[in-house]
Amino acid sequence: MKKMKKLLPWALALGMANVVFAADFHPPMRGAPDLRVGGGSRAVTMQIAKINLYAPKSAGLTMTESPILYWHLSKALLVPVEIQLITTGSDKPVLTVSMSTVAAGVHKFNLAEYGVKLQTGVDYRWQTTIIWDATQRAKDTVNSAAIQYALPASNVVSSGSRPRELVEQGFAYDGIASISAQIEANPSNTALREERAALLEQIGQTDAAKADRTK
Repeated sequence: MKKMKKLLPWALALGMANVVFAADFHPPMRGAPDLRVGGGSRAVTMQIAKINLYAPKSAGLTMTESPILYWHLSKALLVPVEIQLITTGSDKPVLTVSMSTVAAGVHKFNLAEYGVKLQTGVDYRWQTTIIWDATQRAKDTVNSAAIQYALPASNVVSSGSRPRELVEQGFAYDGIASISAQIEANPSNTALREERAALLEQIGQTDAAKADRTK
């Protein structure tokens, strides 16, 4: 993955869970707004490349102050991709990162690298923007997802819980990060990749799941 250039970090956490297994996703009933993921194209009728966020299409939780957020690019890009973290209701990003060229495949947005810590009870959204033409931003392709930092009851789940358990309790970001870390450590393990694909399907990311299976 190309090195990200930090543009606007603000000071505002992901402990990797272990093991894998897919499960049904139960969206958290925390009042966080749902944001559409994977369909945010503005004025681009023929998509050359597509980004899928590894995020539930309904509001998702994380039990980590500085989570690692994963996303997938279907084809390599020679145009910039901008990644932002934004407090819901605000137009001013908490963090903006720009990538000048981007390879196809899975990428991650590690908030800890930029000293960003989410606040409990605050609704955020993170989004990717493909800037096809810097002079005509109406052509941008934007994908966004909701995320909220919340501390779970200790008798429900913990950072060491299986991805299946994390997802069942609404902590989809932690479940995805757990299995993704295992894949990074064992890239030739097709069983792990199949588990992530099944998990992505459960949270509504069918295109991302298909990409995992065809890699």
